[in-house]
Amino acid sequence: LTYSGLENAKVTGYYYDADTDLTVADDKFSISTVGLRVTGTCGDDNMFGYTAEFAKQTDNADNTRDYSANYYLLESSVALDAVTIKAGYEVLGADGDDGEFITPLATLHKFQGWTDKFLNLGAGNITGGIQDAYISVSGKVADVKLSAVYHDFESDDSSASGMDELGSEWGVSASKSFNKKYGLSVKYADYSADGHSEDTKKLWVTATANF
Repeated sequence: LTYSGLENAKVTGYYYDADTDLTVADDKFSISTVGLRVTGTCGDDNMFGYTAEFAKQTDNADNTRDYSANYYLLESSVALDAVTIKAGYEVLGADGDDGEFITPLATLHKFQGWTDKFLNLGAGNITGGIQDAYISVSGKVADVKLSAVYHDFESDDSSASGMDELGSEWGVSASKSFNKKYGLSVKYADYSADGHSEDTKKLWVTATANF
C-alpha cells in the first residue's frame, strides 16, 4: 500500500506471507514479513535522494524455527550532472541462534556484493545476520554506463555467528547498448574474507540481443 501525497516522500507499507511446501526437514522459507519504506528526493532538480526502511520478520506455517528478526535500511544519494554517488547502511538482523531475517524471494545477486558470498542456499542471510555499509559511484561516459561499489560486512550478532568482521568487497562494471538491440557488459568483483568464507574474485562478460 503506497501513499504519494507528500511533497518529498513516498510511503509504502507492505506485508508478505510465504508458506512454502518443502519436503526438507528444515522448512525455514515459510515466513511472515511486515515493513514500512519511505523514499524521496529534494533540493535543486531533486539532486538529493533518500530511502529509509524497517521491517520485522517472524516464522510462519510449518517453519521449524521460532524467531523474530528485524531489517533496517538507511540510504542517501546525490546526483551531480552525469555522476550519482550513493551511500547506505543495511542490516539483515538475527534473533540469536534461533533465526535470521531472510529474503528467499529476492534477486540475491543484486545485494550484499556481486561475488554472492552470502546467498546461503537461497536464504540471502547467514547465522548472526549481516551489517552492510556500502558506497557506490555510477555514471555514463560516451554512452558507456560505468559503476563502482564498495561493501564492508560485519556480523549483526557476533555471539551467534562467532565472528565480528565478515569481509569486504569492491566491484566495477561497464555496459553499453548498440542500436537499441544489442548489449555488452563486463563486471568484476573482489571479496576479501575476514571471518566469513574465503577470498574470491569473479568476472562476468555478458552479451545480449533483443528480437
